[in-house]
Amino acid sequence: MTAIAHKASEGFVRKVKVLLEAITGKPYAIVEKEHLEGNIWKLYFDEFKVNMMDRITLNLGARWADENKDGTIHVYSDNFYEINDAVYFEYGLHLYIYDDLLEKKNWEKYRKKVPGLITELEAAERIANEANVKYSTNIKLWAGEKPYFVTSFNAKGMSEDQKLNEIERHTRAMLYTWEHWKEWEDKKRSSRSRSA
Repeated sequence: MTAIAHKASEGFVRKVKVLLEAITGKPYAIVEKEHLEGNIWKLYFDEFKVNMMDRITLNLGARWADENKDGTIHVYSDNFYEINDAVYFEYGLHLYIYDDLLEKKNWEKYRKKVPGLITELEAAERIANEANVKYSTNIKLWAGEKPYFVTSFNAKGMSEDQKLNEIERHTRAMLYTWEHWKEWEDKKRSSRSRSA
């Protein structure tokens, strides 16, 4: 017998949208059904409803949220940057790292060539771990070609209210993580400009 994935009610998805907008103060849009790509529902920060100058200072710790067919709900941050571009602009190197940094064992391989990048990824991971302790979440650093933070939880068997409570907790943790990572990054930038 084939299991049929449950469908989220339109009302629930709208509640998630309202919740994310209340927590973040940003507009979100619901992805249309034909673009769900294996998800039950998906929401994203609707940057086109925010003027360009305001976008620069926004906390993008909760850029996307979705629920996949196995009942796992995710909250994703924005990408930090494109790794190869960052390496080129910071070090003038064409390394073509792509997804090599997904495996932490490869960080040492690149430490001598791009020490600042590795230090930044370590700081991001440390900040995510601090948020995990504070919020009892499982935020992870995805250190691929375009690094970002992601957190998730298994929502199988949860009521809509339980799901909303978990989404709120995970979203707040992601916002905390993004804010602290950006503070760390800003300090790094300002100390670099003072020493130059």
